[in-house]
Amino acid sequence: MDFDNYCSARPLDIVMPEDDDNASSDVDFVVEMEASHTYVPHSMLEDDSGDLQLFDNLESETFRKTFRVKRDAILHETTSTSTVSDMLFEVGVPLEIQEFMVIRILDCANDMARQKRYACRKVLRMRVRAEVMQCVDDDFVLGLPVDNRVCGLVPASESSIEALEKVEVEEGTGETCSICLEELIGGAAAARMPCLHLFDQTCIVNWLNRNNFCPLCRFKLPARE
Repeated sequence: MDFDNYCSARPLDIVMPEDDDNASSDVDFVVEMEASHTYVPHSMLEDDSGDLQLFDNLESETFRKTFRVKRDAILHETTSTSTVSDMLFEVGVPLEIQEFMVIRILDCANDMARQKRYACRKVLRMRVRAEVMQCVDDDFVLGLPVDNRVCGLVPASESSIEALEKVEVEEGTGETCSICLEELIGGAAAARMPCLHLFDQTCIVNWLNRNNFCPLCRFKLPARE
């Protein structure tokens, strides 16, 4: 059964007192994110009627979290998708239904970055609201932390992590790790994914111990059993 999921993203045209405390010259985005989840047990779908209005007393819960991210992380084409995807995942939105939500959020962020009214602000604020309907096992436990849920993300296998190509960064390449957004300094240890994307070795190993895909292109490594 296909469920109707929803996402809205809109600018918050406000300036908070703490916004002027940003000593850095960089512009930050503050994203207030709320995700409401409604859970439909598999047993309720056995009749294949497709009419959710027949279902009473469906369990639901809401997760809220505020994120502060650098402008470049949410606007640059190499990091924007993974940055927003990670935020959605932290409020429980499964990877497989994120695509249209990511597009909507990035459209809002890019529109704010282009508007003259926000040109002199150090902090750009936006609010995201998502509604998610998920089919779950009948033994699903309401109230689990997001980190304990199966939301479409699994760690990469230990053997695939160990098999990553180890690379010594050359001086002056100007390459940046898309996870920590720090420049890869000459002589530092880096690791290359099979998709050829290069990352700081510590960053990508930590990432793959939680997620089995490349944070840039979503190339998947074998999942840990």
